[in-house]
Amino acid sequence: MAMSETLADSVLNANLTTGTRYMWLHTGDPGSTGSQNVALFSSESTDLIHREPVTFGSPTNDTGFTSGEGRKVLLSSTGVEWTSTEIEEGEVIKYFSFWTSSGTGGTAMFISATTSKQTSADGVTIAAEDIEVAIEIFKKSV
Repeated sequence: MAMSETLADSVLNANLTTGTRYMWLHTGDPGSTGSQNVALFSSESTDLIHREPVTFGSPTNDTGFTSGEGRKVLLSSTGVEWTSTEIEEGEVIKYFSFWTSSGTGGTAMFISATTSKQTSADGVTIAAEDIEVAIEIFKKSV
């Protein structure tokens, strides 16, 4: 069963486009709570990287569903970056999660696998529109 366009937009707006969300990077399965296998700040410690603030654009149509249509939001035009002083070089990022707070508390809202990306001596950058959150809908408005 698919959502209506109105409900999908409401869910995306309430959870992603209204206010700031925070992104965490993971080197392995984040688990159901999104708190496992977080990328490290430094190989010399067990300190985790911090969550970076992110924003999303307004919902738009998505034709990428094999069985129908959808609505999506894209990471804002500024993207997100962890510099070489914020993340360990050589980390292989395999998952990401979006949170309600910047600290270690809050609630994981969305968790997803991604194409593996290795951090370099410069850190790691997630380019604008590299991340999308999409919901299948019954039929978009004409």
